[in-house]
Amino acid sequence: MKIRLCLVLFALFFFAAIIVSPAYLCPGEEAEIYLSRPVEGAIDAGSFFIVRADTDEIYAFLRRGDILGMSIILSGNNLSAEGLMKRLGVTRSRRGDVDGKLCYYAYSPLLGGGVKVDGEQVNMQIVQGENCLTAGFPLIMGSY
Repeated sequence: MKIRLCLVLFALFFFAAIIVSPAYLCPGEEAEIYLSRPVEGAIDAGSFFIVRADTDEIYAFLRRGDILGMSIILSGNNLSAEGLMKRLGVTRSRRGDVDGKLCYYAYSPLLGGGVKVDGEQVNMQIVQGENCLTAGFPLIMGSY
């Protein structure tokens, strides 16, 4: 019973994170969605499938219920990593460097769920590039 309740709570928080995420897409921008089952046009990455989707398509994938994660690349967007974390109510973050780019691992109670990174629970990863911002929920699974 306890395990079932934990799984239900995790699923609710995970989908809340994904529902909040598309609001940051601008016209013409896409998200990479990582699925556990194939869909037409998806790239077979071995243990999961990758599909690109715009805002409207993301909601269709939500109804499928097999999303493993999502990465959003915001090109030329004026939103900073700090601004995104503030909007998503981040209570804890750690800053680092990945391949010469500024990287944040963060946790927001609004999103819930997440994964352990170096013993710390995180539910988003944000990489600040030169002309783009990449956000992954719970982690960036593709390129940044």
